[in-house]
Amino acid sequence: MTPYQYVHNNPIMFTDPTGMSGEHIGIGNIMNNKEHASAFMQFATTKEGKQFLDKYASKGQEFSYNGNVFYRAESNGEYHDKGINLNYSIGKEMSRSEAGTNLTESGLDINIVLSQKGIGLRTDNAFGPKTQSDQNKTIFNLLSAIAHESFMHADSNAADFSDDRLMNKSNLPQQYRNSGSQADHYYYSHQTVNNPNGTTAKAFDGRGFNVLKQGSDKLKLNLPNVAIKRALWTFDGSRVRTMSNGSYTRGVHGSDENGYKR
Repeated sequence: MTPYQYVHNNPIMFTDPTGMSGEHIGIGNIMNNKEHASAFMQFATTKEGKQFLDKYASKGQEFSYNGNVFYRAESNGEYHDKGINLNYSIGKEMSRSEAGTNLTESGLDINIVLSQKGIGLRTDNAFGPKTQSDQNKTIFNLLSAIAHESFMHADSNAADFSDDRLMNKSNLPQQYRNSGSQADHYYYSHQTVNNPNGTTAKAFDGRGFNVLKQGSDKLKLNLPNVAIKRALWTFDGSRVRTMSNGSYTRGVHGSDENGYKR
């Protein structure tokens, strides 16, 4: 596609009445699936989720489900004004979600592709009684994926682009920039263990925990805090072990490793 192809040469399917197509938040096919729609609505209606979306939205943008508006932006977000677009969609993977980027002529597209079921709180009743709804566990899994990709990767990518309009991990300390797709994982892991009250730890662990805690309550999963923390830090590249008392230590998730080699 080129800048000369108005609405991708398809004016029947795509319209651009304001001249701002793409420069906002796109939710693709998210609302077409009950579990994904529920997870996204729960995210967007938390204080942390709305504040996050507000940074990317265009003024007046709103989302609704079954005719009910659940999100509306009152002004242009700081990242919207920098030409950074945020897009959510459902992918084909069963458990793997990911956030990718694409540099455009006007800025940056951040594309979050959610899995079909998600990971975190397993549906094998490991964290709760057998009376818990498997559907609600799936919604919780997807909520965890949205929080992870949004609070960690989307915001990191937006900050990376904002400082020099390049995708070179320049927002991270030098020692993490050659870690590829795991750079954010390692950096946020280390910051959370080493400086749990710091800005970086609060940006992911703090916001993520609050969103998942509210999700657990709304979904009637009634998870203890330690289970929520373990779900939050269950992903490839996590270097945080959640202890039985809810504290964090260095190590590979799910293992007995207390050391960290990187």
